[in-house]
Amino acid sequence: MRLALLLDLGGTLVDEHRKLIAHVPEALGALSALRAPTGVPLALALVSNYTMPPPGAPAGEPQRLFDEYVAIVRGLGLLEFFAPPEHHVTTSTIAGVSKPDPAIFRLALQRLGLAPDLSSAMFVTEESDHIAAARALGMTAWQYGVDFHDWNEVCPLVAQVLSQDVATLRAQGKAPAEDRFQKMLEDNAAIAGPSRPLAPGQTHATEIGPDGKPRPIRKRFSLK
Repeated sequence: MRLALLLDLGGTLVDEHRKLIAHVPEALGALSALRAPTGVPLALALVSNYTMPPPGAPAGEPQRLFDEYVAIVRGLGLLEFFAPPEHHVTTSTIAGVSKPDPAIFRLALQRLGLAPDLSSAMFVTEESDHIAAARALGMTAWQYGVDFHDWNEVCPLVAQVLSQDVATLRAQGKAPAEDRFQKMLEDNAAIAGPSRPLAPGQTHATEIGPDGKPRPIRKRFSLK
């Protein structure tokens, strides 16, 4: 099950002049609203190769370089999507290895509070060799400029992978959280159908969500 989306920065979210690529903030906002089949929000993280401390550098140099990188992200106006950075930002400076070494991807997942299972991650970069390595590690990976050319195209790609995970869960008889909740309401006769008034004992009504699919909406907290 895909739970995290790991993103490169230079050449992927920003161009060679450190200017945001078109539609990146809008795409990150939409991605932040996506949820995994369990109902848990999709976790976003930056994973970047950055200046490595030289041999014999002071013990605090990796953290200083990490803070320097975070300041760059803040200056780009992107930090809101990767906060707090100690969880949502991983650099080679901190990892001690550079992409596409699997250790940096595993560390990124651990900093997100997830198991270091690379099959649970998606990855976006413009680097073709990093894409090949990520796919070899079991990650779903998209190359900017090849698999998509406009950041408006990314959210549907990620949503499609998440929906495939839902289909897999259902095929395995493991309904995602929203399915289990819907069934619980139905089993207890606690949900009204679309455009129907609540009957005694019902707390939820079925409404059509922005995705065009029915969803339960709480209408009252009392059973009366």
